[in-house]
Amino acid sequence: MILLLAVGVGLFISLLKVWTGSYQFCYPKFRELGLVMIAMFPQILVLYISPLQARFSDSLVIIILMVSNVLLLAFIALNVSLPGFPLLGLGLAFNSLVIFLNGGLMPISPEVVRLLAPGAYPSGIPIGSRYGFSKDIILHTADTRLWIFSDIFLLPEWFPIRSAISIGDVLISVGIVWFIATLTRKTNPSQPRSEKLKIILKDRLKMKIMPHCER
Repeated sequence: MILLLAVGVGLFISLLKVWTGSYQFCYPKFRELGLVMIAMFPQILVLYISPLQARFSDSLVIIILMVSNVLLLAFIALNVSLPGFPLLGLGLAFNSLVIFLNGGLMPISPEVVRLLAPGAYPSGIPIGSRYGFSKDIILHTADTRLWIFSDIFLLPEWFPIRSAISIGDVLISVGIVWFIATLTRKTNPSQPRSEKLKIILKDRLKMKIMPHCER
């Protein structure tokens, strides 16, 4: 949920920049974008498609998460020069490290679980088990390696879907906002704002390809 919010904030900033007439949208030059598709497709299947979640064993989920994170880290490393990507890489590295050191799933404490699902713990969800069909495993803080990088923060109650997030998730979200907010480039400063907006709108209606983001 926090990542979707980050995408929305980034888009809002980009739209504001374009609305001023001083910027137009552009697209970056990615290297090996296919790695993202290969990494995310299995993860979406095992974590977010309800009819399929119960079909995958915890062992298979762990393997998919580990391989997925490695592929995403490789993609970020290949594109680390893009805005926001250093933060994306740092956040994903923190998440991957704590997941790897704790058996392949993201640790979450019983205290946090109590707040997320009152009444479910301790009788309903034993320590050391996977939390539902999520990427989390319930562990006491004292038994968690590098617990500071685990899911220790709760999203505010006004979020549509309340969940726990990590320091890595926060860094990834900031990186996403930074990246999307910079998907613009300056237009000709000599043109009036109204003319710039007309040109940008005409280009989009004519399906003209957006220019590359020059760095």
